[in-house]
Amino acid sequence: QFTAGLTYFPMLTAGAVQAIQQNQKPTSNNLPVVQVLAVKQIQSNNKQNRQDRYRIVLSDGQFYQQAMLGIQQNNLVANDTLKQNCIVRLKEYLCNDIHGKKIVIILNLEVIQQAEKLIGNPQNIDTASQQPSLPKKENIQPPNNQQTKQTPIQKPNQFPAQNPTRSSLPATS
Repeated sequence: QFTAGLTYFPMLTAGAVQAIQQNQKPTSNNLPVVQVLAVKQIQSNNKQNRQDRYRIVLSDGQFYQQAMLGIQQNNLVANDTLKQNCIVRLKEYLCNDIHGKKIVIILNLEVIQQAEKLIGNPQNIDTASQQPSLPKKENIQPPNNQQTKQTPIQKPNQFPAQNPTRSSLPATS
């Protein structure tokens, strides 16, 4: 059931950024769903190969991670399908250690739908992993016993099954 005034979003896959950074591979029916926080064209130092390259930032609602979009996916940026705040399903990717920093290379993704705003309150996974211990979500209490509304995020398991169909998603303009 849908409540009037609420926008439906496919649920983001909790723990996806951590799993991706650890190079855990999901099964074909359990692909991670994340939000794109930013898309930025970057300059290539290679004068022979003038392919456009894009850096994107991926979020699972809890953490975010930088990624590079494979050039075979550039058409999604060119036709304005892949843009800030959209929800995507990662179909094929790998995580490389480049100059001491983990960078995800997105080889294939599916844009599920556009979102109007940021989902959750994601923190940089690189910064968070340097802290002695991350707070557990269930130990965080709202101040003064106030209720807070949170975007639903799936419980962490290795990429839970998700199969939203386009017909079940609201139309986007």
